[in-house]
Amino acid sequence: MKIIIGHPNLDFDALASMVAAKKLYPDAVMVTVGKADHNVMDFMNLHSETIEIQNYINKKDVDTLIMVDTRSGKRLQEFSSVLENEPCNVIIYDHHMPCDYEIDGAELHYDAVGANVTQMIELIQERGLEITPQEATVFALGIYEDTGSLSYTSTTVRDIEAAAWILEHGANLGVVRNY
Repeated sequence: MKIIIGHPNLDFDALASMVAAKKLYPDAVMVTVGKADHNVMDFMNLHSETIEIQNYINKKDVDTLIMVDTRSGKRLQEFSSVLENEPCNVIIYDHHMPCDYEIDGAELHYDAVGANVTQMIELIQERGLEITPQEATVFALGIYEDTGSLSYTSTTVRDIEAAAWILEHGANLGVVRNY
C-alpha cells in the first residue's frame, strides 16, 4: 500500500502537497498525521466529499511512504514504525533546508521554493495531468499561505508562475481570501 502523509499540525501547503501527490500517485491513500491547523480542518470538513483523507490505516501494509512538506523522520510520529516494514520505499517532496533527522535511503525531491506545492505543480504540468478548479484552489491556498500571498522574501519566480497556472485552471481567490 502507498500512503501520502504531510506533517503534524497540517497547514495548507502540506494539504496542497498531499492533494498534488495524489495526482502524481493516484493509487496512494492520503493519511493524516496528528491534527490539522484549525483553518485547514474547517476547509477539509467543508470539502470532505472530494478530499478523502484517512485517519487510520494498517501501518504493516505500507510499502511506500510518500512524505510531503517535511523531510524530518522526527515528524513521522506514529508512522515511524512504517520505516521498519520490508520493503518500505520512502519518497519525499520538501522545500525546507536539510535537518538532523533525515531518513536514510529516501528518494528526496528538494527545491528551494517558497511553497512546497510549487515543485509538485511543476511535475503535474510536466506530466500533462489535468486538475479541477477545486484542486487548483487547494494549490492556491498552499502557495498563498507559505509565500505570504507572494510577498515573503522566500517567494520565487517559480511560485508566481505556479500561481498563475493554477489561476488559469480555475483557482478561486475568494476561497483563498476567506482562509
